[in-house]
Amino acid sequence: MRRRRIAIAAVTTLVVWPTIAGALTAGWAAVALLAGVWGVYLVERYLAQVRFNALLAGELHAPAPAVQAHALPYLYERRPSGDRHRFLGAGLQAWHEAVIGIDVEPAPEGQDQEDDTTMPPPGVGSPTQSPGNPDMAEVAKAVLEALAKHNKPVARKPLKHFTVAQLHAYVARRLDDPAPAHHRDHPVPRMEVIGIAGIHCKRWDQIDHDTWRSLQTLAVDSFGDKPAEDIARRYIWARVTAWNGDLITAILVHFAYEGGFLRVTIRPHIMGPLNPKVAGLKPADLRSIRWLGRTAFNALGDVYAGLDRLIRRKPRKRPELDPGSGPVSLREIYSVRWIEDMHTNDDARYYVQMMQRRVFDSTEIFLRDHNVDIAAYQQQATAIYNFGVMNGGTMTGPVQATPFSANPSMTN
Repeated sequence: MRRRRIAIAAVTTLVVWPTIAGALTAGWAAVALLAGVWGVYLVERYLAQVRFNALLAGELHAPAPAVQAHALPYLYERRPSGDRHRFLGAGLQAWHEAVIGIDVEPAPEGQDQEDDTTMPPPGVGSPTQSPGNPDMAEVAKAVLEALAKHNKPVARKPLKHFTVAQLHAYVARRLDDPAPAHHRDHPVPRMEVIGIAGIHCKRWDQIDHDTWRSLQTLAVDSFGDKPAEDIARRYIWARVTAWNGDLITAILVHFAYEGGFLRVTIRPHIMGPLNPKVAGLKPADLRSIRWLGRTAFNALGDVYAGLDRLIRRKPRKRPELDPGSGPVSLREIYSVRWIEDMHTNDDARYYVQMMQRRVFDSTEIFLRDHNVDIAAYQQQATAIYNFGVMNGGTMTGPVQATPFSANPSMTN
């Protein structure tokens, strides 16, 4: 865009200067200006096709670089299906986040032991007693014992100190090794787990070299300057690639631990397959008369569209997911909006459930190993497993919250 504007400004200068000097009449100047602008658009289309041919020929199929990007922009989208927060490049389908928040308190001494208090108290459910005529003395005694046990101070284990970085590393290792106890012939999904720095998309264009280095330091949790939490935060980005790359299921996990309160947030994303029209594109022959004629005609259309925007002050048309500034994911723009295949939908739900369960279970094991009371954690995790998603203890959305739901209250 910038190079095109510079080229058009240069062509305009070359035409206006001779016109002012009297070497060109107004009519010939207009013709020369239109021809020059048409040439600029024609060259731009030619160079764009050269670049696109190079991508189709091999760069799109080349192996991923050893060093992955360490930052991912996020944005807030307002859509008829519901407002949502979404990470650019992670997938168009953003499932509602799953959240668990607990106070980190020392665990009771008997947390790791089998709970034997579930048996009915004597006299209430005893087969020796008549159900219609219970022994009230025994019932009163059982109630008093239960109250005394409840009011009795509970001995607690010493709390082991831990940091968010330690929890982050523990969960990432568990995600990266999905089936450690299984046979080597057991099928394992194509999994990738990396650290990522989440930053608002409006800050993306402001990232300089020093900021980029600080984002990398935050993502890998190495020594060095890190951005403040109001600028960027650290996430686990776990992805499963299936269906020959047509389905990419991802979760982004964030841990917040401050003031004795721990919050675990999981944001699932699903990337669908490429649009069939885009997937079937092939490199064009730049020397064919047919391609050159079509490109020259399209360049005339570019000139008309440019003049129309200039005269009527109309905004430039953009793809649906292109805001006009900031980062854009081409993989998302040219992918299908909805996944229609039933098995693909099933696999997306399967991988989201698998990764989400691994995160919650491994977090529970980590907390148990550090002598943290996990009773409240288990209650919230059970609510998520059984009923869908829960945000800070409040059930949101329909009872069965699943990706690709047609319910307008969900953030799909």
